[in-house]
Amino acid sequence: MVFSMEEVMEMDHLERKKRTAAIRPNKKEKRWPNSTVTYEMEYGSFNPRDAHEITKAMNEISHYTCLQFKQDLGAENRVFLQRGYGGCYSRVGMVGGVQGLGLDIGCRYKQIIIHELLHAIGIHHEQTRPDRDDYVTIRFDRIYSHSVYNFRKHDEDYLNTFRLPYDYSSVMHYGKKAFSANGESTIIPKYPGFEDVIGTNPGLSLYDIRTLNNMYDCVPDSCNITDADCGRHGFVGKDCKCWCHGDSRHNPVEYCFEEDRKELGTLNYTYDCRDWRSDCAEYVEQGYCKKSRVWMMFFCEKSCKMC
Repeated sequence: MVFSMEEVMEMDHLERKKRTAAIRPNKKEKRWPNSTVTYEMEYGSFNPRDAHEITKAMNEISHYTCLQFKQDLGAENRVFLQRGYGGCYSRVGMVGGVQGLGLDIGCRYKQIIIHELLHAIGIHHEQTRPDRDDYVTIRFDRIYSHSVYNFRKHDEDYLNTFRLPYDYSSVMHYGKKAFSANGESTIIPKYPGFEDVIGTNPGLSLYDIRTLNNMYDCVPDSCNITDADCGRHGFVGKDCKCWCHGDSRHNPVEYCFEEDRKELGTLNYTYDCRDWRSDCAEYVEQGYCKKSRVWMMFFCEKSCKMC
C-alpha cells in the first residue's frame, strides 16, 4: 500500500508513546559521538529503489551539516533500519544499543526517511515546541482520543529551540490533518498561507539545517566570522561561509555573498533523479502525475518532473 503524505506523517508516532517521553534528546549524552550516526539495514527488507531513497536522505543531511552516516553492523550503538510493520517510526536521539527505525512500504522516500533520521539524530516535531501556541492552533476536539499524546507541548527544559524561529517549512512538522478523526484540519497555522505548507517540505528547511548545526556544533571554532557577519537572516555554515535562504524548497540555502558564489559555486544539493519503471511515459500520458501523485513520486519522479 502506498500512503499519502499526510497518512505517512501521521503514522510517525503510532509505534509507542514512550519514545518521545522517556529521554531528553537535546542533552549532549543523547547525541551521536563525533557527529556520526552508525546504522545497520535489515537484510532483505529494502529493494534497490528503497536503498536509493535512503542514500538520498542521508546524503542530503550530510551535505548541509557535519553529520555523517556510517554502516557498522558491529557498533554498540546503532540505528537499525527495518521494515516498519504498520508505519514509520524512530526513537529520538541516541538511546543506547540497537534502536529500531521502521520504514513500511509507504514510508520509503526521501522526505519521510529524512524525517525519521532526524528523530534518531535528536530532533522532535516542530509543533511540540514550547512556543507552538503562538503559531498554530491544535484542534484537540478533532483528534482521535488515543492519539492526543502526539500533540503534547514540551517545555523549555526538555526541548531546546536554539532560539530559532518557529518553522512552518520544517520537515519535522506534521501535516494539517494529522490524526484527524473527522477529516478536518487538526493543526491550523495562525498566520495565513501556511496551512498547505506544513508537513509538505520535500527535505530539509533552512531552520532544520541551523538546528542540526547548532545541536552538533558543526561550525568549527577556527571560523573567523559569526552569524552577525552574515546579515539578518544569514548564519555561518559548516564551511565557515555565510549561508542564507535558498531559491526553493529543494534548495533551502545558498551562499549569502556573491564572491562566495563565484568562488565556490552553489550549495544546492542535487541527487540522481530517475524513473523506476519502464512504462512511466505511458502513465504520464494518462494523467497519473496528478491522479496518483504519491505513487508516481515513488516510481516516475523524473517523468513527472517531481525531482
